[in-house]
Amino acid sequence: MGENRVAGLIGQAMIENQLVTKEQLEEGLRYQAKVKKLIGQILVELGYIKEDTLLDFLEGVFYGYKTAPAQQPVKIFSDVDELLASDFEKWLIFMVNKNASDLHLIAGAQPQLRVNGELMSVNVEPLSADNVKTLAYSILDYEEIAGLEQNRALDKSFEIKGLSRYRLNLHWQKDSVGISVRALPLHIPAFAELGIPEVLKEFVTRPSGLVLVTGPAGCGKSTTMAAMIEYINLTRRLHVVTIEDPIEYVFVSKKGLIRQRELGTDTLSFKEALKSVVRQDPNIIFIGEMRDLETIQSALSLAETGHLVLSTLHTQDAVHSVNRIVDVFPMSHQHEVRTKLSLALQAVVVQQLIPRADRHEVDEPVPSGALRKRHCRLGRYIFAQQR
Repeated sequence: MGENRVAGLIGQAMIENQLVTKEQLEEGLRYQAKVKKLIGQILVELGYIKEDTLLDFLEGVFYGYKTAPAQQPVKIFSDVDELLASDFEKWLIFMVNKNASDLHLIAGAQPQLRVNGELMSVNVEPLSADNVKTLAYSILDYEEIAGLEQNRALDKSFEIKGLSRYRLNLHWQKDSVGISVRALPLHIPAFAELGIPEVLKEFVTRPSGLVLVTGPAGCGKSTTMAAMIEYINLTRRLHVVTIEDPIEYVFVSKKGLIRQRELGTDTLSFKEALKSVVRQDPNIIFIGEMRDLETIQSALSLAETGHLVLSTLHTQDAVHSVNRIVDVFPMSHQHEVRTKLSLALQAVVVQQLIPRADRHEVDEPVPSGALRKRHCRLGRYIFAQQR
């Protein structure tokens, strides 16, 4: 069997085992074409898969072990008498009442809540494609529906007054609509509530430069960044402009002035928003995520011209964060970018969530160091072939 065929089968197996989505794999391959890195390394750097998970998966592929966890009793929420499949707000209220961070709705499956990092089923009949589509379209206007059907994906924020805000990703999967919801509290937590280091306060008092909060998806980067911006809002007479997709935490100007712009509603793109932001007289600029070359280039330029720029990246550590920024640029510009970054970069805050002490779960054993290194070499060789 040829190497490309093996690589293709492994990529498909990763999707089937729900380690990555098809879209994430395709994005990784597009990024690989630009930076000429190994696809396994890229998926880790993008935050789509953890290195341990990738290595354990490869262990299952090449050493005959199971790639899926052993069967365990499924935890189910049963007190769902008030839920109606056509009332999306009731699902969102139910989600908050169960202290869930995420809600997933797809056709042909029971709804799933993520509580303390663990998925749990809701004891209702599996939703049909029409059920999920009705729920999704019930909170969209005509333009948003058109955008979802044309682009096959849509990010949106939503709020139930007095209860919570939500970040929604609506997308198509298996020719039907799927919904993923992240709950965001209305209250913006302080540093002490989050247990994050006080040194972060020092970072946001810098007069200019670039400060990054990084980590895998779902690790709380948005919440940490919100706490940093609220600290500025409470303590400094400065003008903060945020550019987000979508707006997650809503700030009320206090000692500072905060202006929030949302992609799709207030601006067409990060590029357009960053082009005009200097004319808005900001002291501090928050960019929701540095996704592409133009956004990263603008962020560095703003940091060089006397602004403090805050942003996030889906990277696992400080080294990967720097490499991610540099590697986006053509090879001929990378030396110049490293020089600019060395002058502008003030801090990289790497964040990872740790399971709560009251969670009752047993971690599966991980491969030994020698075996892990062997897997890493093998994985890099195989994934280098997939283009």
